[in-house]
Amino acid sequence: KPAGMFTVPSRDGEDAGRHGLLGSLRPEDELRIAHRLDRNTSGAILLVKGAEAARAADRAFQGGGMDKKYVALVEGRVARGEFVVDRPLGPDPRRPGFVVAGKAGDKKTRPAKTHVRVVERFRRHTLVELIPATGRGHQLRVHMASLGHPIAGDTGYGGRELALSQIKRGYKPRADRPERPLLRRQFLHAQELAG
Repeated sequence: KPAGMFTVPSRDGEDAGRHGLLGSLRPEDELRIAHRLDRNTSGAILLVKGAEAARAADRAFQGGGMDKKYVALVEGRVARGEFVVDRPLGPDPRRPGFVVAGKAGDKKTRPAKTHVRVVERFRRHTLVELIPATGRGHQLRVHMASLGHPIAGDTGYGGRELALSQIKRGYKPRADRPERPLLRRQFLHAQELAG
């Protein structure tokens, strides 16, 4: 799925998302999308044929039988090479549609766990591999932000847009126009999906 496209129809119904295109791809196969990606996350999604396959995929996701691997560029230099973020998540009471990391035992949260592995460290950023053990909405984005390492470009959870001037030594901006960000979304990509 490319970034900027809904996986399923938007709440207002104005954008049919990737789901709305399935009928035209192979109408005889009754294709369904078995899981979601945030609108501005790119990468692999799982398509299944028919209702029974969708139920089986849902059971696999719920039972931990599906492995998902993401890559992300996060702000700052992540010190530990490999670790687990185990913080429950719940709705943000101040921002509808957003999520916050909570405390264990809070009845408004649900358990959430993410395995993090550093791939490469840069001067001001770190490329990480993220493997969610649970599948909560916005989980990877909130877990990394809760560590003080928001995903670059994820302005909803504390990330800043990434500009070339931030990473290229000796960069000279043009005086006649403002610098544009390298990417107008969070630097998060669903790299692998296996079950």
